[in-house]
Amino acid sequence: MVDRARELLKNMVEKGLKPDTYNSDPLILAYCKEGRLDLAIEFMDYMISNGCIPDIINYYNTIMVALCTSGNPDHALEIFDKLEETGCSPNVSSYNALIGGLWNSGNQSKALEMTYNVLILCLCRDGIVNEAIGLMRDMESGGFRPTVCRERGDK
Repeated sequence: MVDRARELLKNMVEKGLKPDTYNSDPLILAYCKEGRLDLAIEFMDYMISNGCIPDIINYYNTIMVALCTSGNPDHALEIFDKLEETGCSPNVSSYNALIGGLWNSGNQSKALEMTYNVLILCLCRDGIVNEAIGLMRDMESGGFRPTVCRERGDK
């Protein structure tokens, strides 16, 4: 009865009620379990456009894991890149899903690049700058390009 649940949530919005992640998460999870990822993403976008602020666990990780599991980590990476726009910060599960999905789909180079960048960001954030510089040199000597990273809230 996934489609019926979707209609109920849309009716809530039409009547001026504001569904939250607890109302929306079961529907997104059900769509993902049914392999209807296009509908899960479409519904997530619908909820965001109606003021339901997503959280990393209930919305994004569910969809990113499903995309990676179904062999579409590039689409998961696109969603990951848009996290900051919606006010979500990735967590360990987000990175694990993407790095594992990229690796398993044959894109080991991108998975390693992402791993390096995450480690460099964490080292810098924690004030371990010399180790971050060393890791960045290792990364570059291995043929990987560092990306410009900043934590949410940094300018």
